[in-house]
Amino acid sequence: MNTKYYIILMSLLCLVVIGCQNDIIHFQNDESATSFNSEIFGTVVALDQNPVEGAKIFFAGNVTYSDKNGLYVFKNVKAKNIHNHMTISKDGYIAACKTFRVQKESRLRFKSVLTPMVFAHRISSSAGGIVKNNQVTLSFEPHSFVFDQDKSVYNGDVSIALNYLDPLELQTLETMPGDMSSINTSKELGSLTSFGMVHVELQASDGRKLQIKEGKYVDVSMALKDTHASAARSEVALWHFDYTTGLWSEAGTAVKENNQYKAKVPHFSWWTYGASYPSVTLSGRIVDKDGDPLTNIHVHVHPVGEYIGGYGIVNLDGTFSGAVPKNVPLEMTIHTWGIHCFAKPDNPKVIPIGTLSFKTDVGDIVFDSPALKKFRVKGSFSVCDGSKITDGWLNFYNEFHQPWYSWGFYSHVGTYLYKGLYAGLGIDYSHSKELFISKSESLTKMIINFDPNTGKAIDTTFVNGTLIQKGEINYKSIDIPLVLGFQKSIHKWNLGLECTDGLNIVLEATGKTFNQHLIVSRIESEKDMYKEKLGWSGKINASAAYQISHTTHIIVKPYYLWQMNPISTQNALIKTQWRATGVDIGLRKDF
Repeated sequence: MNTKYYIILMSLLCLVVIGCQNDIIHFQNDESATSFNSEIFGTVVALDQNPVEGAKIFFAGNVTYSDKNGLYVFKNVKAKNIHNHMTISKDGYIAACKTFRVQKESRLRFKSVLTPMVFAHRISSSAGGIVKNNQVTLSFEPHSFVFDQDKSVYNGDVSIALNYLDPLELQTLETMPGDMSSINTSKELGSLTSFGMVHVELQASDGRKLQIKEGKYVDVSMALKDTHASAARSEVALWHFDYTTGLWSEAGTAVKENNQYKAKVPHFSWWTYGASYPSVTLSGRIVDKDGDPLTNIHVHVHPVGEYIGGYGIVNLDGTFSGAVPKNVPLEMTIHTWGIHCFAKPDNPKVIPIGTLSFKTDVGDIVFDSPALKKFRVKGSFSVCDGSKITDGWLNFYNEFHQPWYSWGFYSHVGTYLYKGLYAGLGIDYSHSKELFISKSESLTKMIINFDPNTGKAIDTTFVNGTLIQKGEINYKSIDIPLVLGFQKSIHKWNLGLECTDGLNIVLEATGKTFNQHLIVSRIESEKDMYKEKLGWSGKINASAAYQISHTTHIIVKPYYLWQMNPISTQNALIKTQWRATGVDIGLRKDF
């Protein structure tokens, strides 16, 4: 099955802008929603961007699990135009949730980033205690813990995983649950803004999950960022994320004291402070300068002056559709974002949207960026026995190779056949060095701060950055060339053209490279990577020779060489072809 694709090197996701559909919509368990046949294709990765195998994905009564590559697929499922949510969970990680909506039959693609739960804090259930990091402080009452499953009282040490998301950090857009869709105490759907989010997980000494005992509360204080302090209200609504609905649910009020918001919470999941707004639908399509739809383009819609807002990647046809705050000045940022979403945005385009009071389709938006790498892929998938694969996937990596230098020598002997026509053979030796660089955004550091008085861990921070993997490959080859050429003499100059059919009898690849864990390995120890000989090659070159004596010429020959067979072995994951352009310089002796 031959298929054409337009592909940009990024990760895939479907756009999810914030909120719901109309000015005020009452949550009605989707009875009024319209459903469309849809296909969902997704990837699950950890913070270091490595795939997560065995994650459980639940959507609309359907369950599947990510494979060893972190991939999963739902086919022929019903997605609604008002509200959908999908949960992604695996032991040891904070559960993720994707909230989205569709306006037609769609092929949706998602990327979910799972954050590991690090139980860096411990208190006694009988004594309670205070747990804090740089932004959040938790105060637990004594005897306030129960087992989550059966609500029976727990006595013993309590391990606590505390994770804070900064609304001004790029990583928050990838790791936060849902899309900031909210539901207030009057069951009205809206769009939420956030001053920060915190997730807390409680664990017993035997690993079982704990919760707060009914009737007990935990005092939560969250420090405001300096950029938020002046605009923060004296009181703001308190919200927790409900994985059963995919919505942030209103659950009280937080009070501002000394640049902190303080509140009491009766249980733990995700919590945030913020305001909710009525919504309208914003739709559009991202295209290139030729009018072709673009995929893997990141779109971020948010109120002017705010950072948290609707975020995602457009659908396969370049479209996006979602809800945005009504009657609030908005702007849209369109950009590529490196190979992973935690990188710095590349060549962003900021578009003022203005204030919307009704459903709006902005039509085609032209995005022309030098960071785009658009190319066409045409082909088919097959397994080793030649049978076609009709349900597979293709992954591209942001990696490039570049030559560093190449040198060699050769010796040819030949004879003139007729006037300027000649033939010859000989032996060629060449040595080439190639550099390769692979860039990705990944977890590069984990910082654990310890209390100097107690020696206990009080804070854990994950740092993401650009991970650059480098390596080099040295190729050494010996070829036997068969040459056919023609030359014409003009005074002391001989100008000509040669065609060469070469037989490679030796290929040796050495050097060093890195595997995905950055362990240095020697290429020569990877016996399944490169062949030991290549067979036939083709070479074409022009020649210019200047006579310096009666029988001696200085000769310059620019050439193009191609190996007819790949240099990688049959079982290698990537087939590598050898193509080379260069210049030969030497002496020719006529006898």
